[in-house]
Amino acid sequence: GWAPLDLSEDAPPIGGVSVHDFVQAYSGLFEASASFFNSPLSYKEQFIRGTEGSEDGYNRVTGEKEMITIRTADTTPEDLRQRAAICWELCGRIMLDVIQDISSSLCLENDDLRDMVAPCATLPPSGQRVATLLRMFRYERGAGTPLGNEPGLRDRRIVAERHRDLGLLSLVVGSSHGLEVWDPYANAWYAIEEHQAAPGRLTATILAGETLARLTNHKYNPGGHRVVVSNLDDSPYRFSLVYALRAHHPVQVDTDRLTTSITGTFTRPLAALTAGELYSQISNAHFNINADMAQRRKQEERLK
Repeated sequence: GWAPLDLSEDAPPIGGVSVHDFVQAYSGLFEASASFFNSPLSYKEQFIRGTEGSEDGYNRVTGEKEMITIRTADTTPEDLRQRAAICWELCGRIMLDVIQDISSSLCLENDDLRDMVAPCATLPPSGQRVATLLRMFRYERGAGTPLGNEPGLRDRRIVAERHRDLGLLSLVVGSSHGLEVWDPYANAWYAIEEHQAAPGRLTATILAGETLARLTNHKYNPGGHRVVVSNLDDSPYRFSLVYALRAHHPVQVDTDRLTTSITGTFTRPLAALTAGELYSQISNAHFNINADMAQRRKQEERLK
């Protein structure tokens, strides 16, 4: 459900994107996002998008994090727009390459998976919008819930509870470690960024999502993950950028066309529905990790 990307200086290109270009683009976006989050609250609140909360625009979860979600050019703050568009395009190229590799691993003889995401490969121009998004986070150190009362745990706090992403794939880029992934074989959390990171260097991790699991008959399972930050870090915040690849909503889904000798017969076949309808089904079966705590608890109660 997850895999690290090699961002070392001598690493080969990722999906045709040089590591130098990727790191340079994301370093610029980290700088711009930090500047945005340091802006007065009155400015940031101009980018609240109605009731959509974490799905578009600016949102704040008290005691955990702030975020801004980019879905289209006309709702992106001007000082973020150009850098976000560059990162989106690079991620789109990488994700299309990963989707092609997934299709090959399943012995798919068509381009159906690729066709589901191709319209999302670049930041939509003003007036247009796709399901895929780019989200920027600023987590508060000292917020959240301590991992425990024992020495060494009190200073480590959970600022994003265990969850799985709902789309096809997510690419998480961190400027300091904090992302932990669930290792089902060891039955334990694995601090994936901590094991990747060199001081001052970015990390990148790809996570499989719930939609990918449904469209591959669970040959690819969603990667459980959480965010844990340390109070002992010099910076008061952890920043991360997440590119969430989702299937283009109007695309028709038919698992008969995705069935191969590798996938086997789908246990939950899908037909006569769109990718948007499938996403709604999945979303309604999960709580929203980016909603405030009270909303999350209500959603969890509803799902019991």
